[in-house]
Amino acid sequence: MEKYNILNTKNYYRTYFIDSQTRPTLFICPGGGYKYTSPRESEPVVEEFLKRGYHAVVVNYRETIEDAYPLPGRYLGKALEEVKEDPRVGEIIGLGFSAGGHCLLEYTLHYKDYSYEVKPDLLILGYPVITADVSYAHLGSFELLLKENVDNPSLRGYLSLETQVTKENVVDLFLWGTYTDQSVPVENSLRLIEAYRKAEGNVEYHLLPFGAHGLSVANKASSDGKKELESPYIARWIDLADEWIKLKLSQFHKK
Repeated sequence: MEKYNILNTKNYYRTYFIDSQTRPTLFICPGGGYKYTSPRESEPVVEEFLKRGYHAVVVNYRETIEDAYPLPGRYLGKALEEVKEDPRVGEIIGLGFSAGGHCLLEYTLHYKDYSYEVKPDLLILGYPVITADVSYAHLGSFELLLKENVDNPSLRGYLSLETQVTKENVVDLFLWGTYTDQSVPVENSLRLIEAYRKAEGNVEYHLLPFGAHGLSVANKASSDGKKELESPYIARWIDLADEWIKLKLSQFHKK
């Protein structure tokens, strides 16, 4: 594991390479409500994907909580730009959880705004924050991201990501969450799916029938001793995502 600071700030990313071969690489953006980056959605996730033959990178984009939008996306984009230069990094699969999913998707949809040239080749989002609509928003995330601009209607509209998906910026997506999520309502994901459909994008969606928010990889390594966050049934999403990545990469290679 190697650690690199981003843009001379406290924010950083860590790389986890299996070997010197060029491999598809998971670019992991943990959740944390734009307050911190969750350890439970960091190394435990890395461990699962290393076992399946992927390199991995974890981005701690929220070590400077005083920073407001657009800085988290800028840190994420800079990390992605640097990672892409490593010859060991093949296709990049962005993997975001909760508010990390929002940060990752927002950057992916708006990456040209950040003046970077690179974006993920594929996206995986777990129980993501998507909308700033007060009916379904995770309000704490937007309060911490926007700070004094939290009530700015045009900015909230721009960061309601279901309104930002177009035929030009859509990236194939694997999406999963739970029906009983009380923190980030399932309507966040449903609105994103509707947006993808209108943009003629492609989504594989798994809505699991039970489970709290923040399940990560749903095993002992990610649960912090909380049994309600462990479930072999929910942990199946990792194998499903692995199969999906392989399918999508095989389609890329046929083009």
